[in-house]
Amino acid sequence: MENCVDGDAQFELDRIDLIECTLAYIKGRFDPLLDNKVLKCMRDSFEHWRWPPIGDPRLAKWGVHEVKYLANIMQV
Repeated sequence: MENCVDGDAQFELDRIDLIECTLAYIKGRFDPLLDNKVLKCMRDSFEHWRWPPIGDPRLAKWGVHEVKYLANIMQV
């Protein structure tokens, strides 16, 4: 670490490896979770930013299927 130029270059190389490894870990750990049917239903029915705009006819039925699915699995 006495040579600042070499140390900076090695730090940049290590930084790239660390970022790539971290991203691979996060994707491996959480991507399967994001495919979970229950979480998708929660996202698609309750995330208000996904809703159609006011006045859009789709809004009347938005999330009904997802809420019914959640209600059915809660009965078990």
